[in-house]
Amino acid sequence: MDIISSGGVWVIVGLVFLAIEAVIGLAALGVTFGVGALVTGLIIIVWSPELTEGLINQLFTAALISVIAYFPIKRLQNRTGSSDINKY
Repeated sequence: MDIISSGGVWVIVGLVFLAIEAVIGLAALGVTFGVGALVTGLIIIVWSPELTEGLINQLFTAALISVIAYFPIKRLQNRTGSSDINKY
């Protein structure tokens, strides 16, 4: 098993994306990629590495989960952040 294909690396990548989102604020893109990477890592660790064997399958899984997570996260962001904090 390659080091890139291990579940721990996907979890670390997910945490890095979440940290980048917290520091920079990429309009929820960092959160969606972070969630996709974290869930992909947990799938590999918890269920089975054979479920997403190969880097291409893992990238596809992470991308699919990121797209699915985008819509609820964006809806939540629009609901909670509708007012401008810079109004005087």
